[in-house]
Parts: sequence; C-alpha cells; structure tokens
Amino acid sequence: MNIPNKRILFTVFTPTYNRAHTLQRVYHSLLRQTYKDFIWLIIDDGSTDKTHDLIKGWISENQITIDYRYKANGGKHTAMSMAFKTCHTKYLIGIDSDDELRPDAIETFKKVWESIIHYGLEAQFAEVSGLTHDSTGKLVGDFYFPEALEFIDSNWHEMVLKQHNNNEHIVCWDLKKLRECVDIPENFWLSNKVNMLGEGIFWARIGRKYKTRYINKGLRIYNYDAGESLLRISDKKKGHFNNLASNRFFLDENLDHFNNNPKYFINLILKYIISGVELGFSPLYVLRNINTNRFKIFYVLLLPPGILAWFYFKKIKKNFWF
Repeated sequence: MNIPNKRILFTVFTPTYNRAHTLQRVYHSLLRQTYKDFIWLIIDDGSTDKTHDLIKGWISENQITIDYRYKANGGKHTAMSMAFKTCHTKYLIGIDSDDELRPDAIETFKKVWESIIHYGLEAQFAEVSGLTHDSTGKLVGDFYFPEALEFIDSNWHEMVLKQHNNNEHIVCWDLKKLRECVDIPENFWLSNKVNMLGEGIFWARIGRKYKTRYINKGLRIYNYDAGESLLRISDKKKGHFNNLASNRFFLDENLDHFNNNPKYFINLILKYIISGVELGFSPLYVLRNINTNRFKIFYVLLLPPGILAWFYFKKIKKNFWF
C-alpha cells in the first residue's frame, strides 16, 4: 500500500469474501470515476479463492490507490468494524463486492457535502444517501421522489417507518459521526454463530442523532448474482442466527418508534420468534437474552401468534416469507 501524502477526503470501502469473480465490477467502476482523489479500502474476510492475487495485480497496475487488508473470516460486520477503525479520511463510502459506482458518484458526494458545509449545516448531518438502480436501469425499491425534488433532509426513522422508503441506497458517511454512533461489538449474543448483522441497526443509530441528505440521483448499480443468492438460501440456519442477533439489537433499541409503523415492528418480532423456534431455542432462553422491558413485553404478547405462524409456514406453506 502506498498512500499519498496529500489530504484525501474519501475512502471507498469494500468488504469481500471469495468474490474474485465479481470484484472487477467495483474496480472498473472506480477507474471510471470523474473524481480521482480517493482510497479503495478492501477488507478481505478470509477469502480462499484468487482474491489476493487479483488485488495484488491491481495494486501493481497503480491506477488507483488501494489499501488491501486480509483478516480471518468473521462475517461482514467484522469487516465493517475493521474499516470503521482503520479508515483515516473524512468520508467513507461503502460498496459491496459485486456492485458498481456510477462514474460521477464520488464527485456527486463531494458536491453535496460542500453544499451542506456552505450553508452551515455540517453539524446536523452524518451521511448523504444516493439511489440504487439495477443493471437494467430500474430503481431498486419502491419509493420515488416527488418530481423535480433534488433531495430530502430527514433521518432513518422518518424515511423508513413513516414514508416507507425501503430503497437500496449508496451511502457516504462523515466518518467521525459514524464512529460516534456505531460501535460494532466483538462479542454479543450469538456472535460466534453469525456472519452478518443487519445494517439497519447502524442507520437507525445514526438517525437518532443526525440527519441524512437523501438525494434524488442514482449513484450505484446493483448486480443480482444468482449463484450467491442460492448460496445464501442454502444456509437457512445461518440466516436464522443472523436474524436473531440483528433484530435483538434493533428491537431493543427502536421499539420506542412502534407507533410510527406497527406493521413493520410486528413483522420483525414474528420473524424473531420464528427464527428462535427454528433453531430449537426455548422461549425462556430467548426472552432472557432480550435487554429492554419493552421488547420483552412485545415478545411475550406475540409469542402465541409467532408459534402459530411458524407452524403454518413450516408445515403447510413449506417456506417462510423471509
């Protein structure tokens, strides 16, 4: 790694695990960026394919600045934690190892942050969020900006719970505020069983203290990789562990917003109950690992319909909805 001495504002962060066959999408999209002053931070979460050799080849090409770090396999959340701690630029952009940035993505983020600073609003904002489209140009999600509206200043709880904005996004964080809001612990309930924590935990934590500028512009291309999706589906047990660990954090921290979208939270709690049943955990064991009284009450109240839902989808439908 050869990091230039000049002040660089942006790091593009990519976590990866055995994605040598897709990483070139990110790489070539970074080569096409109209704004060139950035670092590409790659956290390799224990890949066993040709990822290492591929990246070493790109480093030798010296077309962009690459900071490549290899670690033992621990899941995407551990790669994110490492990136949050090791990044040294002011802004951090996250992009998955099979997606692409639009050519003007980093330049757009730069201009938006400059505008926020120009109007004296920097202290209020922790992130800027752009839209995502698939490879055919279709918006990934179902929330459409009002016509001619360039941006919306809001937070996660308002946009997701009240406005039902469940779109895929590409986000550029103010790293200092990100670190302030998001602490990914190394040890937590089921930490030795999960390979991913839901990122909604992080967005909600940020939204409790800071605003997000949601811009009406596509900056990311989402690529659907069928093989990888089949791999995820085949590991259903791991998915239930991920669901329990992620939603324990999320529901403990956000049920005070229940009235903003009861259906959203009831759905999460039912999934939480079903995952516990699928893994063979007793309700008492699951209950004891919930931290807040509010979540414990909801868990007990929804336990009977949750078990009925498990029976219906497991025995009759033969498949869960998540």
